[in-house]
Amino acid sequence: MMNSKPYWYTLLSHFEENRYFTNGLTLPFILGSRSIIEPYLPIQSVEEFFKEVEDLGLYLNLLKCGGIGENVFRIGDVEDIKTYGNKGIFIIPDFIFENCSSAYEIVKQLCDENMPHLRKNEFSKNAGHWGNYSQVELEELNEVRNLVN
Repeated sequence: MMNSKPYWYTLLSHFEENRYFTNGLTLPFILGSRSIIEPYLPIQSVEEFFKEVEDLGLYLNLLKCGGIGENVFRIGDVEDIKTYGNKGIFIIPDFIFENCSSAYEIVKQLCDENMPHLRKNEFSKNAGHWGNYSQVELEELNEVRNLVN
């Protein structure tokens, strides 16, 4: 039976449950993962991804990961909203994006930051450099592929 949740929901849930990340996953990691998890489908655009999150009535925690110096995402919940508030689909516990007055402005800024990596198929940042997934990450992504398919 096919999973009824989108690939990225299964990805974020599985990686969090298995503690494969500390704070969350970068946007290029999430979007690029579709090339492994659902290789028969095109990689989503940034806008398509955020629209799908919104259409499903979900929220994303948006944090700055100190380890890699990048914005990362994890699935948010009602308790997070009560604690930190939200701008549209984004729950932002840190003071990042405080100059953005709307979710639209946040999406625009995230597009500007991440499109260069997505265009070059640089989906993962390891040892300070953007590139392809590591062998360990590929194994973890294959776990998600097995859950989705």
